[in-house]
Amino acid sequence: MKSDKNAVFDNGAEPLEYVEFQTEDEVRATPVIAENKLFIGNHNSGDLFAFDINTGKKIWQSKAPNWIHSEMIYNEGKVYVGYGNRFFQENGIRGTGESGIIALDAKTGDTLWEYKTQGEVMPTPAYNDGYVYAVTGDRHLYKLDPDSGKLLHKENIGHTVSMSAPNIKDETLYVGGSSPNPFTFSAYDLQNDELKWQTEFPSVFAGLDDVPPAISGNLVVTTAVEGDKGGS
Repeated sequence: MKSDKNAVFDNGAEPLEYVEFQTEDEVRATPVIAENKLFIGNHNSGDLFAFDINTGKKIWQSKAPNWIHSEMIYNEGKVYVGYGNRFFQENGIRGTGESGIIALDAKTGDTLWEYKTQGEVMPTPAYNDGYVYAVTGDRHLYKLDPDSGKLLHKENIGHTVSMSAPNIKDETLYVGGSSPNPFTFSAYDLQNDELKWQTEFPSVFAGLDDVPPAISGNLVVTTAVEGDKGGS
């Protein structure tokens, strides 16, 4: 939001005092702040935390069965988080061991429900209009009931999603995918639960499945790496 690309927004409030938040393991997820709490998960151990944003004191600690790279998104007293790892199964599905989505009580950290998937849920899930959406390493998009975790719809998008957290605008979900080639960017119609369009990219482009798309007006922006040239 500034010419030096330091994305800082000044809302006129006094800055918080310096606070450290101590977790059990490495952090590779983005922290989420809601209700004066900071929610964050750990990469290797799968530990999940809520901290008091003012004091740094741990409010609760929970645990997922696998890595956490997903943000712990918040809505109406619940947090939702995906888990899984980047290793491939023999059948080409990305994610070994357990993979899925967990919903927790934001105040206590108690698990409200857990939905298992065949592939990793390293991309951050999205909440929109009363539904939770997750894209995965098993090449599917899942639509879940946020209160019960019940599967409402499962769509084969045909491509592995590594870390491309979906972005939603005007009832359309946008996400980048990779294997099998060619790399493909997808738009999904949330009202009709069907693919709206997919754009294929030459196999020399990589990384579409790792980049959360940005949306501005009628433009959707993503990035990729072209071959060994280092271009993008």
